[in-house]
Amino acid sequence: MELRAALHQLLLSFVLGYLCLQSVASAAIPTKSLLLTPDDFTSTTSTGNWYIEFFSPYCGHCKKFAPDWAKLVEQVEADPNMSIKMAQVDCAKYGDLCSANKVSGYPQMNFYHGGKHIDSYSGPRELDLLTKFLEEREEKYGKPKETPPPPPPPAPLEANTELPDAPALSKPSPRVFVNTAGLVNPITPDTFDHTIGQGPTFVKFYAPWCGHCKKLAPTWVNLAQHMQNKMNIVELNCDEYESFCKSKGVKGYPQLMYYANGAATEYSGGRKMGQLKEFTDKATSPAIVAVNLQDVDSRLAEHTSAFLFLHSSADSKPLADVENAAPALLGTVPVFSSTSASLFDRYSIPSTSWAILAFKNQNHAATFKPTPETTSADIKEWLVLNRLPAARELMQDTFQQTMNAEHHPLVVIVAVTPESRIAVSEKVVEIGKKWVKRKEGTDERWEKWMKSMYGVKATASVTDPLIVIAQHNNLLYADKDHNGQPIKFSGPTVFAAVEDALAGKLAFKSSENTVERMARYFSAKINVAEEYVRENPMRTILFVLVGGAVVFFLLVRWMSVDELGRDPLLAHLKTGRID
Repeated sequence: MELRAALHQLLLSFVLGYLCLQSVASAAIPTKSLLLTPDDFTSTTSTGNWYIEFFSPYCGHCKKFAPDWAKLVEQVEADPNMSIKMAQVDCAKYGDLCSANKVSGYPQMNFYHGGKHIDSYSGPRELDLLTKFLEEREEKYGKPKETPPPPPPPAPLEANTELPDAPALSKPSPRVFVNTAGLVNPITPDTFDHTIGQGPTFVKFYAPWCGHCKKLAPTWVNLAQHMQNKMNIVELNCDEYESFCKSKGVKGYPQLMYYANGAATEYSGGRKMGQLKEFTDKATSPAIVAVNLQDVDSRLAEHTSAFLFLHSSADSKPLADVENAAPALLGTVPVFSSTSASLFDRYSIPSTSWAILAFKNQNHAATFKPTPETTSADIKEWLVLNRLPAARELMQDTFQQTMNAEHHPLVVIVAVTPESRIAVSEKVVEIGKKWVKRKEGTDERWEKWMKSMYGVKATASVTDPLIVIAQHNNLLYADKDHNGQPIKFSGPTVFAAVEDALAGKLAFKSSENTVERMARYFSAKINVAEEYVRENPMRTILFVLVGGAVVFFLLVRWMSVDELGRDPLLAHLKTGRID
C-alpha cells in the first residue's frame, strides 16, 4: 500500500507539474489582441477584414516577435482609417483549428476578408513591412474611399494636332540589390527568414564532413561572385542545425533550394558552374517578355512549353498579378505578353477581359480565365500546374522536374533503345499533342533504370514498345490495361489507360520490394513522431514520465515475487481473510 501511495503521489506531481508548465508557457507570449477558439473563429471572421497570428507558446520565434505584434495591434487600433481587426490563435491548444487554416509554421499571419483566407504574410517580421502589408490590404479590401468629382472634359483638339504618346503601362519598381559583396553568406535558423525575405535566395544545405559538399564549395564561391547584386548565395550548416534542416525537408547533402516570392523549389539539375549559372540567370531574368503580333508564333515555336498572356494596356492590375506569379516558374518556361487585338480574336478572348494561354509542344493546351476573386496565388498555382510539355525526353536535366513535379502527374513512359529513339520520339510527341487537343533523351542509363524500376526491358520495336503509367510520388506503376493486357502504343489505347488510371480501374504495382516498403513505412512513422515531439514537447515529456512510472511499477512487482510465485503485495492485501 505504501508503494502504491508513493506512485500515486508521484503521478499526481507529474500531472500538476505539467499543468503548471502549460500555464507558464501560455503566458510566455503577451496577447495584446483577441484570442479566438474553434467555437468562435468562423463566426468572428465571417464579416469584415481580419489579420490573425497563429502562434505556439513554445515557439522561440513567436516569443521574439511578441513585442512587435503588440506594437502592430496598438498601431492598427489607433488608426481611424483602418478597418482591419487583429486576433490570435494558440496552436498549442487548438491544433486542429490551425491545421484547418493550413498553418505550416509559427508564427504564421493570415489575412481574411469576409471569412475567406486571402493570403499569408511571408516577408521578414519587421514592423514597417507588416504595416505596409496591412495598408495594401486595407486599400484593396477596406471601406470604399470617396471618389473626387471627375475633371472637366478636355477642350477639343484643333486639326493636325499630334496626340501625346500613351502613358507607360506601369512604372517599374525600384530595383532592390541583394548579395552586394558577391560572397557566400553563412546563415543560421535565426537569420533564415530575414535573408530569404530580402529577395531571390539560393541556399546550400550542407555538412562539413560531406565529400560532395567540399567538391561544390569553390563552385558555390564562384556562383556568388557571378550573382553579385542579383541573388543571395548562402549556405547553412546542417551538422550544427540538424533539426532545422529536417524541418525544411532536407534529406541529403548538399541539397540546393531556391527561394523567391514566398515559394521554395528544390534545384535538381547539374552542379557544374555552367549549369548553375544557366539556372540562376534564368531565375533572375524578367518574368514576362513582351512580343508583337509578327513574332509571337515563332517565339512560341522555340519552346516545348510556353505561356502567352493577353491583356489590355489600359488595365495594369492583371499585369502586376502575373508578374508576381511568374517567378515561380524559375525561368524554365517563358511567359510572353501581348495586347494585340488580333490575338484576342484568334483565341476567342473578350476584349474587355484578359487570359493566359498554355502551349505544349506548340499546341494551345489550356486557358486561364480570371474571375473577380482571382489572386496572384491562383495564377501561380495554374502556371505551375501547366508548366510541363505534353511530351518530352527523360534525361538527367528533366527527370526531377517531370517525375517529381509539384502536382504529382501520371507519367506515361515509353521504353526505347538508341536505335528506335528518334522514330519513337516523333510518335510520342504526336500522341502527346493529340492528348492535349482531347483535353482542352535516352541512353543506356535510362534503359537500365526502366529495367530496375519497373521491370521493363526496352526493345527496338518502333510500333510496339513497352509502356508503363507511373505514379512516381507513391512509387507505383501500371503496365497493363484494365483487361490485364499490355498497353498498346497508340493514341486511343494510351488515352483509355490513362483515364482508367485516373478512375482507379488499373491494378498498380509497387516498384519497391517488401523490405523497401517496410523501411519507407517506418521512416514515415518516425518522421511523424519527430514532428509530434517538436510541436508538443511538454506533452511528450508527460507521456515518457507516466510510461516510465508504469514500467517501474511493473518491474518492482515482478522482482518482488517470492520463490512460490506469490506476490507479497497481494498477500498483504489478503491478510486476515478466510480465503
